[in-house]
Amino acid sequence: MKTKNITAAILAALILIGTTVSASAKTLILSGDIDHDGVITSNDAISVLRSSVDDEQIRNTVFKRADVDGDSAITSKDAMTILRQSIGFDEISQSASESSYDVNDGINDFSAELFKRCYDKSGKNTLVSPLSVYTALSMLNNGADGITQQEMLDVLGNGVNSTENINSYIHDYMDTINSGNILKIANSIFAIDQPNIYISPDFKNTVQTEYFAEIFNGPANNDTVKKINNWVSDNTDKMIPSIISKIPEDSICILLNAVAFDGAWKDKYEKSDIWKRPFENFDGTQSMVEFLNSEESFYISDDKAIGFIKEYEPRKSESGNEKYAFVAILPDENIGIDEYISQMDDSTIKELVSCKNYRRVDVGIPKFKFDCTYSMNNMLSDMGMESAFLDNADFSKLAFLDSSNNPVSTSINSVVHKSFIELDEHGTKAAAATAIIDRPTAVAPANDRIILDRPFIFSIYDMKNNVPVFIGTVCSL
Repeated sequence: MKTKNITAAILAALILIGTTVSASAKTLILSGDIDHDGVITSNDAISVLRSSVDDEQIRNTVFKRADVDGDSAITSKDAMTILRQSIGFDEISQSASESSYDVNDGINDFSAELFKRCYDKSGKNTLVSPLSVYTALSMLNNGADGITQQEMLDVLGNGVNSTENINSYIHDYMDTINSGNILKIANSIFAIDQPNIYISPDFKNTVQTEYFAEIFNGPANNDTVKKINNWVSDNTDKMIPSIISKIPEDSICILLNAVAFDGAWKDKYEKSDIWKRPFENFDGTQSMVEFLNSEESFYISDDKAIGFIKEYEPRKSESGNEKYAFVAILPDENIGIDEYISQMDDSTIKELVSCKNYRRVDVGIPKFKFDCTYSMNNMLSDMGMESAFLDNADFSKLAFLDSSNNPVSTSINSVVHKSFIELDEHGTKAAAATAIIDRPTAVAPANDRIILDRPFIFSIYDMKNNVPVFIGTVCSL
């Protein structure tokens, strides 16, 4: 039988605008520097002392940088350490908080926050690849400095990950996954020809070395638009044919990240496993939809939802087997999808996956196919990257004027994110079907039953690295 896979594509594009020449302003990112003024003073200690008794402040990403002793808690001990540093008694170790919080945690935190902002409460379907946006922003972070970079690091890793740590993580991750065929990630920079302006050689070297980025040059015309869109199409297996229609005249460069996923089900479906049943849409109407029915082995649940994990066929790579899965989360009927998503955090999906139960569950997955487009400026600004979109943004490590090394004042014009997904059934005879036929039904206990026949959340999840490659919702079919 012909194999038809679940396929998905994601693209993140950042368009950078340059205007005038400015001097570079550097701000050292210090553990304990709570008010971001570049020095540690008694004011920082007072801020930490107040936050230690205020749960809301503790959860604030800025205050997570106050965990100077790296014990994952903000206490009066942290405040005292900062106070002693402010009067010269002690030196705060800048590596303490970094060691207690790795880049993977940063990706999961970023993923949850971005997904909640992409979710449309009007009932539209959602699909976002936090990994794609995270990678594009991490690449751009190498051109930032001062408060702009500080805010970006707060968003990308709660302020406790360094640029070098993030670069190293993305490099190793891409090096691992790109040796297989299920998930492909590509990065590029299109430098737009502008009089007397050139992209920093250090920046280009970093993104080429750490992010395997391709570098292109061209004017702000239709030919360059075509080249950009061709790159997009080629690197998403033609699932996303274009990303832009024109280039703003004062653009300096366009950063692109593309993610393409092509996974075959580990346990295939037969024609007898597919039949129609109603799907209750977000607005209460019903649609007759083909469902893929199977028995799965991984049941997940928390106090507000149930779900399951369905694996994709592993493929061998140079680093071992790639392992991806479709994670489905069905909120309880008395909770609803809006309420469930509002309380999701960085640990929600990770804990569901890590605490999975090995038990049989009969499941039904509707076929679906849709695409999404997002403008992410406001989302990212709301997450804490405010200055990157303002005229006073500091991307002084990105572009210079002639050979003078005077940085060009640059800000983000737009962050555009496009996505596409198609899930269906075709495959060879499945091991699960054989097991169903062969099992001794007379003594088998009744299976749990989860039918995704109302709005649900899903993730295409990297089981090996604990990374949500895609997160989405199906609310209307």
